[in-house]
Amino acid sequence: MTRRNGNVTIRDVAQLAGVVPSTVSHAINHTAPVSEETRQRVFEAIQKLGYRRNTLASSLRQQMSMTLGLLLANVADPLEAEIAAGVSEVADREGYSVLIGTTSDEAQAEDRQLARLLDRRVDGLIIVSTDSERRLHAYNEIDIPLVLVNRQTPNPLVELPSVEVDNQQAGYLATRHLLDLGHSAIGIITTSLSNERCEGYRRALEEAGLPVRPELIYIASLTETDLMAQGYMAMVALLNHAPLSACFVVDDMRAIGAIEALRDRKLRVPEDVAIVGCGDLSLAALVCPRLTTVGHPKRHLGAQAVHLLLELFNNSLIDQRVILPCELVVRESCGAYLHPGWRPSRSRLRLS
Repeated sequence: MTRRNGNVTIRDVAQLAGVVPSTVSHAINHTAPVSEETRQRVFEAIQKLGYRRNTLASSLRQQMSMTLGLLLANVADPLEAEIAAGVSEVADREGYSVLIGTTSDEAQAEDRQLARLLDRRVDGLIIVSTDSERRLHAYNEIDIPLVLVNRQTPNPLVELPSVEVDNQQAGYLATRHLLDLGHSAIGIITTSLSNERCEGYRRALEEAGLPVRPELIYIASLTETDLMAQGYMAMVALLNHAPLSACFVVDDMRAIGAIEALRDRKLRVPEDVAIVGCGDLSLAALVCPRLTTVGHPKRHLGAQAVHLLLELFNNSLIDQRVILPCELVVRESCGAYLHPGWRPSRSRLRLS
C-alpha cells in the first residue's frame, strides 16, 4: 500500500521513480539538468506518495526562498491578468510561490513595490510592460535574475532578458490589412513614437508607397490610468486633427474606447471609420461591432517568463529575447466583409 503521510522521504520518491535521491533533488530544485521524462516520473511519484519537502530547510541550504516576484501595473487589466495566470501556473508546477506587486504605472509606487519584493528575498523578478528608459536602466542594476514581459519599445542600450510579442509584425499586419481594404488615410493611436507596433505601422505605409502623416499619429496620454478613456480621448483628438477612414490602435482596451468616441461623434464603425486593435482580449469578441485585432498568446507570455528565469537560475539561458508570433483575427470592426473582392491572406490570419 502506498504511503501518504509526513514520513515519506526523498528516498521513497527516488525508489518509486526508479532514480537516485540526488536526481529527485535536482528535479525539484533545478540544480542540474534532468530529462523531461525523468522529471515527469519524479513528480508523478511525489504526487502518488504525497511527499512534501521541507521548503524552509531546503531554501536555507540553497540560499533561495523559492519565491518569484511579479511586478504589474494593474492586475485587473485583462492582458496583465492573463500574463499573471501564466506565471502562477508554471511557478506552482515548478515549486515556486509568487508575490505580486502592483504599481498603477506610477514611478514612486513601482519603486516601493520593487523594494518590498527585494526585501522579501525573491529569487527572481518578472516585470510586465515598461517602456521607460529610466526604469530599464534601474532594472539593469538589480543583482538578481530578472525578465521583462510584453516590452514594446526597443532599447539597445539596456539588454535585459525578455519575452515579447512580435510587436513590429503586429503593427504591420494590422496596417497592411487596412491597406488591403482600400484605406489610405489610416491613423494610429500609440503609446510612443518608438513603440514597435508603431514601427510596423510605418513599415506597412512605406511599403505601400504612402507617406507617414504626423497628423494621423496620436500618442495616448499615459496620465489617465483607464485605458479605454485613453483611447476615447485619443480618437477625439485624432478626429479634430484630420479626416481619417481607418485607425490602428496598439491595444484592444484603447481600441474599444476609440469606438465609443466614434459612436459619440455619430460615426459608424466600420462604415465611416474602420478600427483594428491588438491583443485579442476576450472582450474583443463581445463588443459591438466585434473587434478585429492582432492576437497573441497572452498566458504563454507569463509561462515563458518563468521558464526564462529558471534558465537564468541554472546559468543555461540560450535566448536572451524570446519573441512569440501573432496573427490577424478578422471580425466586424475593420469592415472586411463590406468588400466583396476582399480575400483573406493565408499568412498569420484567423477568421472569428
